[in-house]
Amino acid sequence: MQLSAEKLANIGTFLDEINSPRRDGCTSNAPLLLAIEATTRCNFKCVHCSHTFTNQMPTDMSLELFQDIVPAVQSALELYLFGDGEVLLDIPRHLAMISRIYQQDPACALGFSTNGKLLTPEVYGLYSTAGVQYIQLSIDAATRELYEAMRRGGNFGELLGNLEGILALRRRSKRRRPQLRLATVISKQNYRQLPLLAEFAKRYDFSCWYINAEYPHNPGRELLRLTTADLAELERIRTDIVQNYSLSYFALFDPSIGLSGDRGEKWLESKSPVFCTVPWQRFELKANGDVKLCPYFHEPICSMDGKSPLEVWNGKEFRRIRKAFTSGTDIPSYCINCNLGMKRQYLPGFPGMPDVPHIRAQGPKVGEDVTAG
Repeated sequence: MQLSAEKLANIGTFLDEINSPRRDGCTSNAPLLLAIEATTRCNFKCVHCSHTFTNQMPTDMSLELFQDIVPAVQSALELYLFGDGEVLLDIPRHLAMISRIYQQDPACALGFSTNGKLLTPEVYGLYSTAGVQYIQLSIDAATRELYEAMRRGGNFGELLGNLEGILALRRRSKRRRPQLRLATVISKQNYRQLPLLAEFAKRYDFSCWYINAEYPHNPGRELLRLTTADLAELERIRTDIVQNYSLSYFALFDPSIGLSGDRGEKWLESKSPVFCTVPWQRFELKANGDVKLCPYFHEPICSMDGKSPLEVWNGKEFRRIRKAFTSGTDIPSYCINCNLGMKRQYLPGFPGMPDVPHIRAQGPKVGEDVTAG
């Protein structure tokens, strides 16, 4: 990862801030990850997605709101066009957003998530030309019956056809950019298909595979949580996957699943003086202008309401959360039992992170009362 001096300095400032957090909850580092939801419109009704059981009207992020956030990419490490919708429903608009991001920062590490239904080889070629670094596909099963039962609206044959075409295109061009990343949400319903998905990821030349536990939001899904016996079986499955596929791609089983620590993922054991680093590293903006702390919990902490990203980043809501995570008191109830890997993202040893010195940015010293927002 080739980073500008501004981005490297921002990493150092982030590390300094979480190691000596301010009593007032402010921080002098900018967000390391910008997660921007371009749309909530979707062509699927996935069984574990909260939108399947809500009556919210789908919406697209306004271009005015999008433009407000674009300057923040200058110091961020990554921009993820992420959310509860399917961005490929409006490819020209999505590509225009990407073009504007690269005008601001040509070296931005930019990727997005899709269910893959509309990711034909031709569309993949468009995003390759646009300079996108990775495309993450959400796929939870490797057989037609289970895939179509979980990803309702999907067609397994179409998905395979798209991936076969993309694989042929990459071989002809001898290029692997954008990278393909695989994301899988597991529960009792599908975890036994992980060996099939492991071979699937190798066949279609995925670079990374992220496996996360399902956080039940929909009626009846609570019954599909992994049991102690399931986890014991999953430990054996993980061992086989790591042994047989580690040369093909990087597979990460998130700590939220409840498996024992993996000695190959030391960053997951990294300690920090703060309960969770997310309020110092992540800015997630929803299509309607709401700002969220974490993608796994659906309640926003505030809304943009005409404010700049900097005003929100050091506004009262973020400051309140940072102070709670620093003091260990008044931590939100939904955070108490969290064991997500993103709590430790960007700490030393995090995959792909450069080794940088701690750099204290110019600004108020630890403990000074800053009243932004």
